[in-house]
Amino acid sequence: MTKFIKTNKKMIIISLTISIAISYFLGYSRTYPTFGGEDLIPIATIFYWLFKFIDEKENEKWKF
Repeated sequence: MTKFIKTNKKMIIISLTISIAISYFLGYSRTYPTFGGEDLIPIATIFYWLFKFIDEKENEKWKF
């Protein structure tokens, strides 16, 4: 996993920063505090990188 993080470190940081910024700006216009759909964007980004890691690990397993 450390090899995967080292190779994709820059893209992981950029994508998480952008997703947090989008979530913040979409939720900023709301006048009341609540957990809305835009708050799931960073969580979805984390799951994207997790599933990408699992997929690459499986692809390495099946290479000849």
